[in-house]
Amino acid sequence: MEPKSKRKLTLADLIDFECQLADDEALDRQALRHRDRTIGLELDQENLGRRDLLLAWLDQMRERAAETPGRLASLALSFSAWTLSALGAMVGFGVANVVFAYDGSQPVNVVHVLGVFVVFQVFLLFLWWMAVAPRRWLRFGGGEDFQEILRLLSPARLAGGVARLLPRSYRDSLQRAQERFTAFDRLYGSVRLWSLFRISQCFALAFNIGALVGCLQLIVFSDLAFGWSTTLDVAPEPFHRLIRWLAAPWAWLAPGTIPSLDLITQSRFVRAGAGLSTEEMANLLALGGWWPYLVMAMATYGLVPRAVTWWVADWRLSRALDQVALDHASCDRLYERLIEPLVESKGEPETGAAAMPTQLKPETVESISRQPESTYLFVDWADTAPSAEAAAALIRERFGVDGGVLHRAGGLELENDERTLAAIAAQGAKADVTVTLFVQAWEPPTRDLSRFLADARERLGRKRPIWVVPVDLDEDGAFAEPESQDLAHWDRKMNALGDPWLRTITLGMEGGVRG
Repeated sequence: MEPKSKRKLTLADLIDFECQLADDEALDRQALRHRDRTIGLELDQENLGRRDLLLAWLDQMRERAAETPGRLASLALSFSAWTLSALGAMVGFGVANVVFAYDGSQPVNVVHVLGVFVVFQVFLLFLWWMAVAPRRWLRFGGGEDFQEILRLLSPARLAGGVARLLPRSYRDSLQRAQERFTAFDRLYGSVRLWSLFRISQCFALAFNIGALVGCLQLIVFSDLAFGWSTTLDVAPEPFHRLIRWLAAPWAWLAPGTIPSLDLITQSRFVRAGAGLSTEEMANLLALGGWWPYLVMAMATYGLVPRAVTWWVADWRLSRALDQVALDHASCDRLYERLIEPLVESKGEPETGAAAMPTQLKPETVESISRQPESTYLFVDWADTAPSAEAAAALIRERFGVDGGVLHRAGGLELENDERTLAAIAAQGAKADVTVTLFVQAWEPPTRDLSRFLADARERLGRKRPIWVVPVDLDEDGAFAEPESQDLAHWDRKMNALGDPWLRTITLGMEGGVRG
C-alpha cells in the first residue's frame, strides 16, 4: 500500500502537471525517458510514494521554466474572483439604495425589503443547491437539464470575459487549463466545477456585503421611516406572526430586534394620496424602529448563508484536489520513466551537457508489473492478427500468458462485438483487470472503434485500464513494431477521446513475433 501523500495538491500544481504532460506528448520518447530517469535518480533517495514522486518531478520541471501556466492561470482566476466580487458589491450596494429609497413621501416598504433580501435570497440558495447537487439526486423529469441551465447562468461564467482584460499569457494559460480539464472531465470535472462555484459565491457573498453596507449607510446618514403595505388583505396579527417566524434563527440572540404588534399595527400604510397622513407623520420616529429587524434579516438570510456556501465551495474544491489520484495513462508513463533503469549501449557516450545514450530501453508492456492470467482480456480488433497461432505467440511472449482467450470485435459480424462487450462487463468487477486491444497500426482509428471503447469503458467502469496496442506486420506476416509516425497518430487520437485510463502501448517487438 502506497504511503499517504505528504503534500497538498493545489490548483496551480494540477494545472502545471497536466500542461507539462501535454507538452511532453509532442517530445521524443527516448529524450523523455532519459530526462525523467535522470530526475528520478536525483529523487530516489527521498523515499517518496508514487504521488509525491510525481509532484517532486513537477517541482524539478518548474525550476526549468521562467513562468508556469499553473501560476498564470491561478492568478487569472484570482483576478476574476476579485473583479466579480467588486462587481457584486457594487450591485448589492445599488440594489439596497433602490429598495431603501426614501424621499419623505412614502415610508420604505418592509414587504419589498423582505421580498428582495429574504424571499429572493432563499430562492437563489435553492437554485444554488440544485446546481451543485449530485446528478443522481436529480434523475426526475428534466432535473439534469435544469441543472445544466443553472450552471450556464452562474456568475462564474463571467470569469472568462474578465480574464480577457489580462495579458495574453494569462488568458492562454487559463484556456489551456480549461481545455485539459474538459478533456479529462471524468477525472477533473469536480475540480473544474467547484473552482467555478467558488468564484460564483465570491460574487454572491460580495453582493450581500454591499447590500448590507448600503442599508447601514442609509440608516446612519439619513432618517428612514419604515412601514408595510400589500394589496392582500392581511391583518397586523398574522403579519406579526410571519415576522416572528422569520426571526426564529436569531430570536434567541437578539430578541429586542423583533417588532412588536403595536409597531406593526402603527406602521401599516396605504399607498394612496399625496403622501403620509398626519398621524403617520407624527409617528416617523417610531417607524424607524424596524431597522434592527431588517438588518438582522439581511444578515441571516443573505450574508451568513453566502459565507457558508463560499466556505462549502472552497472546502469541496480542496477535497476534490485531495482526491486527485494522478493515476491516468500519462501519469503511468511518467512514473515508469522515473523509476525504470536506462539500458545503454556499450558505445562511447557523447560528452557535454547534450550527451544522450545511443540506445534506450523502449516503452514496453514488460516495464509494467506482470499480472495474473485472469486479469487480461485480449481483443483482436478488425482481424488484426494474421492467425490464431500468431496471436497466441504474441500473448505468450509479451504478456507471459499461455493460452489466453482472444476475443474478436470490429469485424463484419456485430454479434462478436456484443459478445466481447458482455465479456468485458463480466470482468468489470475485478479490480486488476486490463482490457487489451490489438489494432492495425497502419489503419487510422475509426468511429466504430471509438464507440466500442466508449461502450467498453461504460461496462468496465472507472479506473480500469484499457490498453490499445497498435501492431504492424512484416513481409512474412509476423507481428512487428509499428512505424513511429503511426504510433504517434494513435497516441493523439486515443488522447482525444478523453478517457484518462486509456493508454496506447508499444510492445517493443524488434525482431517480430511468429506463431
